[in-house]
Amino acid sequence: MNFIKKIFLKRLQTKLMVLALPVLLLITLSLSWISYTFAKSMIVNEIESNMDSRLEETMQGIESKLTAHIRIPQTLARIVEANGTDMTEEAYRSILLNLPDLNTDTLGVGVWYEPNRYKAGREYFGPYAYKDGDQTVYTEEYMNADYDYPHWEWYQNATDTKESVVFTDPYYDETTDTTMFTATVPFYDRQKKLLGVTTGDISLNSMQAMIRDIRVGSSGQAFLVDKQGNLIAGRKEGGTMQSDNIDNANSTFAQLRLEITERMSQRDHDGVYQGTFEEGEGPVAVYYKQIPETGWILALAAPERELYAPLKELLNRMLIVIAIALLVMGGAVIWFSRYMTKHIGQMNRLSSRLSAGDFTMRLDIRTGDELEQMGDNFNRMVASLKETMQSITRSSGEVAIHAEQLHAGAAETVKATFEISGSITEVAEGTEQEALIIRQLKDMSDEIAGGMGQIARSVEEVSA
Repeated sequence: MNFIKKIFLKRLQTKLMVLALPVLLLITLSLSWISYTFAKSMIVNEIESNMDSRLEETMQGIESKLTAHIRIPQTLARIVEANGTDMTEEAYRSILLNLPDLNTDTLGVGVWYEPNRYKAGREYFGPYAYKDGDQTVYTEEYMNADYDYPHWEWYQNATDTKESVVFTDPYYDETTDTTMFTATVPFYDRQKKLLGVTTGDISLNSMQAMIRDIRVGSSGQAFLVDKQGNLIAGRKEGGTMQSDNIDNANSTFAQLRLEITERMSQRDHDGVYQGTFEEGEGPVAVYYKQIPETGWILALAAPERELYAPLKELLNRMLIVIAIALLVMGGAVIWFSRYMTKHIGQMNRLSSRLSAGDFTMRLDIRTGDELEQMGDNFNRMVASLKETMQSITRSSGEVAIHAEQLHAGAAETVKATFEISGSITEVAEGTEQEALIIRQLKDMSDEIAGGMGQIARSVEEVSA
């Protein structure tokens, strides 16, 4: 490692590569990640919006079929409330025979009175008309104790409800090979007491065909489940509730259906929810919504690899762009480093020549930028240094001559100094002799003065 540092990191070009490329790579990756995240958010929102639109469109189709059907038992209930027990059995027969043909999906229509409410002494009254091929058949075989219709689920659902219509869970009828359900509408007497119910049996064949024909992308499908999580339509070609056990072989799909029904039973159902299950080559994304009238759940499913294929394609393109950008940036760094090192090399050679005392070399940089300005400044500096060195050389010669002259003058000065020193020494010796004579003369003067004083005192004494 140290060897690599010594060999490679001493070069400016290598340092530029080592320092610049990681920074450029980090910036590129950061911008790419931000772009990818933003694009992913847009794609996910677009997928959710499309799924919501498809769900709404399909739900409107289902609701229109339901509305077309439930109008029949609702209209019948209002007729019964208006006329009630005044209508004869023949009148009921006439009405019921005409009603099933009003809607293609309607299989049968019936009126079911509360026990002993139609006529006194008649416990059961429940006329019923149903389609049998191209004909509509009227029957009274269900108005007896053996059938005991008040104990059936479709009847009891409507006896204690505030809803205008209630639905049974879909069921599969093996005799007719049809998946169907029953819409039940209660009707009341003038005292608002329950008088009985009207029913309309509806085939789900057309709904199943509609669900089966829905394609989400190239391989996605729609499916419909009831409130218990039973598969009503979709997922399998020709799928009906009898194929539910086949689909249960996919445990993750069965688990998802249970999660969907549990979620729908606990939350506000206004909105689109999401889930996933595993199948084939990977996870399958599911977007689902509840149908308010029936409580069923309509779902759209598509493989995630297909839904997010644009995102994967975007990621691949971004990786290609990043690779190209890195190559371009690497080439730009190499070119710039060579561009710089070329001119720096000239400066290095110039400095080497200057250190050897050669002031004849000049930089030739024609870049039109700061490097050219720096080269011109270097050339001016070298010219100025050359003039300065020449001036210093000339001054050094003159200084040398003056130094020799000073040296000679200094030698003479030293000689004269020695002579002066000798003279001073002789003078000093003569001065010492003169000082001795003066001291002797002073002593003699002092003695004469003392003798003169003594003579003066003697004269005074004689005078006295």
